[in-house]
Amino acid sequence: MKSHHVILPIRKAQKLDANYARVFHYLNARQATVHLVVINDHTPIIYSDSAALRAQQQQVHKMTQFLKFEMLDRLAIDLQEIYPSLTFEYHVEIDPLNRVIAKLREQFDAQMLIVDQRCLQTTDLSAEDRAIQYLISMLEMPIWLVGSDSKEAGDVAIAVDLPAHNIQVDQLNRTLLFTGSHFATDLNAKAKLVHGWQASGEQFMRSWLQLTDIDVARYARIERQQRESQLQEYVADARLTTNIQVQIVDGQADEVIAQFCEKSNIGLLVIGHSQNPYGPMGHVAADVVSNVNCDIVVMPQNVSTSQLFMQHENHEHVPYLQKMS
Repeated sequence: MKSHHVILPIRKAQKLDANYARVFHYLNARQATVHLVVINDHTPIIYSDSAALRAQQQQVHKMTQFLKFEMLDRLAIDLQEIYPSLTFEYHVEIDPLNRVIAKLREQFDAQMLIVDQRCLQTTDLSAEDRAIQYLISMLEMPIWLVGSDSKEAGDVAIAVDLPAHNIQVDQLNRTLLFTGSHFATDLNAKAKLVHGWQASGEQFMRSWLQLTDIDVARYARIERQQRESQLQEYVADARLTTNIQVQIVDGQADEVIAQFCEKSNIGLLVIGHSQNPYGPMGHVAADVVSNVNCDIVVMPQNVSTSQLFMQHENHEHVPYLQKMS
C-alpha cells in the first residue's frame, strides 16, 4: 500500500475538534503521516546596521518559532491519544503558505490537503485564510474540507454530472466513483450517487412545437428515466464491490445537492471540479462548497490514478479509471 502523506495548515487559534473525527479516523486506519504547517510571519523586522538589534530580532524570531513548535506538539500529543496510528511532522515556515504547501507536496509526494471549511465562511480573512482560499480555488491536489457540522457517522454521497461527449468529465466521474466507493468501504458507510437534474427544452417544446403541458411532462419523464438509466450503467460499468445507490434530485444542481446532503444524513460528499475557462473552480462546485456543512472531498479534473490518496494494493479498477484516458 502506498504511504499516505497529508498536509494540514494550522490557522491562528485553530482547534482540531470533533469535526475532524471522520478524516482522522480515515487517516488513522491508513497509518498516515500528517504534516502540520504553521506560518511564522508575525515577527516584525527592523532593518538596521546595529548588530545588537539584529541579534535581538533573531532571538525574538527563534522564540516565536519555538512557541509555534510547542503549539503543534500539544496538538499532536492530544490527537495521538485518540489516533495512535497517526504520525505527525511539524513545519514552522516563514514563506507564504501556498509556496510551503507546494514544497511539501513535492518533497513528500503528499496526496491530500486538509482544510477547515470554516475559514471559507468568515468575512474577516487572515493571510492564512486568503492563502488557503487561493489553494482551494486552484485545486492542484485533492482537498478534504472539514465541515462546520461534521459527524463521524453518515453516508457518503458522490456528486456527478453527465455532459454529452465530454471525455475529461467522464474520466473525472469515474475517478469520483472510485474515490467515493473506497471512502464508503473504509468508513463503513453507504454510498449514494447524487445527480441534480432539470428537464431541458421545455420552453422550446411549448412555444415552437406547440406541445401541451401533458406532452411536455411526458417527455420530461422519459428524459429523466433515460438519465437514471445512464447513471445506473455508469455504476454497473465500474464493477465496484460497494453497492452504490443512484439518487436523482430535481432542480438546479448546486442547490439540490446541498439540500440532499442536509436531508439524507450525508457525512461526506465527494465532488469533482472540471477546468473552467471562466475561473479556476466551476460554479457548481464552488456553490456546493459554500452551502454544505458536512465534510467535502474536492477532486480536481487533472488528478491521475497514481496521485489518488486512497491508492489500494488491489488495482483491479485501474483499467476502469483509465478507460477514457
